[in-house]
Amino acid sequence: MGGNGGGVGVGDRGGTPDRGSSEADGEEEQQKQQRSEIYTYEAPWHIYAMNWSVRRDKKYRLAIGSLLEGYGNRVEIVQLDEATGEIRSDPALSFEHPYPPTKAMFVPDRDCLRPDLLATSADFLRIWRVADDSSRVELRALLNGNRNSEFCGPLTSFDWNEAEPRRIGTSSIDTTCTVWDIDREAVDTQLIAHDKEVYDIAWGGVGVFASVSADGSVRVFDLRDKEHSTIIYESADPPGTPLVRLGWNKQDPRYMATIIMDSAKVVVLDIRFPTLPVVELHRHQASVNAIAWAPHSSCHICTAGDDSQALIWDLSSMGSDQASGHQPVASAATAEGGLDPILAYTAGAEIEQLQWSSSQPDWVAIAFSTKLQILRDFQPKRTSLFVIELATLRVVLRYKNKVLLAYTVLEEETRIKLCVGVGSLVGLIEILSPCKGDEAVAYDPDEPFGSAKPPAPASPPSSRCAMQVPFESYPPVFGKHYPQTQFFYF
Repeated sequence: MGGNGGGVGVGDRGGTPDRGSSEADGEEEQQKQQRSEIYTYEAPWHIYAMNWSVRRDKKYRLAIGSLLEGYGNRVEIVQLDEATGEIRSDPALSFEHPYPPTKAMFVPDRDCLRPDLLATSADFLRIWRVADDSSRVELRALLNGNRNSEFCGPLTSFDWNEAEPRRIGTSSIDTTCTVWDIDREAVDTQLIAHDKEVYDIAWGGVGVFASVSADGSVRVFDLRDKEHSTIIYESADPPGTPLVRLGWNKQDPRYMATIIMDSAKVVVLDIRFPTLPVVELHRHQASVNAIAWAPHSSCHICTAGDDSQALIWDLSSMGSDQASGHQPVASAATAEGGLDPILAYTAGAEIEQLQWSSSQPDWVAIAFSTKLQILRDFQPKRTSLFVIELATLRVVLRYKNKVLLAYTVLEEETRIKLCVGVGSLVGLIEILSPCKGDEAVAYDPDEPFGSAKPPAPASPPSSRCAMQVPFESYPPVFGKHYPQTQFFYF
């Protein structure tokens, strides 16, 4: 690759032999960048269970499980080859699994102090060990929580306690939650947690976990008081609608999120204020299937569903009411039509699984149909993608020092929303209209909240309320490509 090849825009074509070389280099760089954002692996079967490895020495490793009717299913451990940009499967790390695994998790051992373990749930909880040389996977333990029978109610999910990795909590259709000590391969605690099937479980600390159920409730349990639980939320429309997934915010355990069965809504809860949601996320167009809190941020969450969308939300405003000790009103955002996601990704089919890597927090993985995709930089970045300038009755967005779009604000407007995208990632930016006399404010991507003012952009079209997007030089807008220059009117 030529030393001067980078940074040549598509719009700089023509003229000289040097430009032809630069164009090729620029296209190669662009292809490399696109390849580095999204990697895809296609399995020979439908994927359901999926999760990231946590160990520092096993970057970009994931486990995936099949969803096949009948007894015979499989689990594969796959790895991204950074040199080739391909996700590869090792036959030595592919093994048979009885029934479709409902969940898979690697041991939460970032510093590699414990054996390399993988847990799966189906008819039983199974603990697998990956050999130190990655030459094979062996079944280490098969754990049955039903002491009175060789059979047990199928396990719907489980969670591995990060603070105490010897503990795994499972949820079952027999209404119980079971806490296992995997070092002793014995039941630590078993609780009748709900009135109906328990669909998911999540740890919130060493001895605290929560669960959701077909009875429509979120309940929190403290192992120091096994006789009681606290109902944090009950579904209301209609009452008793099952709750199918639960995510507990690891960075701020005051917050958790749950999914209502067959609903496009995600409910975010504050355990300090039971029964009333902090915020409800409404932008999916079909049922939500998966949620994942950002492992490195307390206020970002990713959701995915049957509309083939994975959406990232910024919930930094959800704690404003609680900061003063007041109970939250069902959401201030609701009065304005609800929160909008800050990033979105469209997959090729309904997304059934979503995981955010805790060891590589700039990577998110999704599973849809037979495909696993891992997405890099699919995360909120306040200033790294776009520069926002506010000037008198003007809004200009820049990308890599180029004018991405210019927006003329009408005097009667009080708020505008701009939808812009880079590649397949689409961001919705909401900006309060500047008042007359305001000075321009520039956000430098490399120096957040920098004071340097960029040169004034070219004048916008005389038409009111327009965005100008030169196609050849800038990323697609609204996830689509438009011819040469296009104006959008509001």
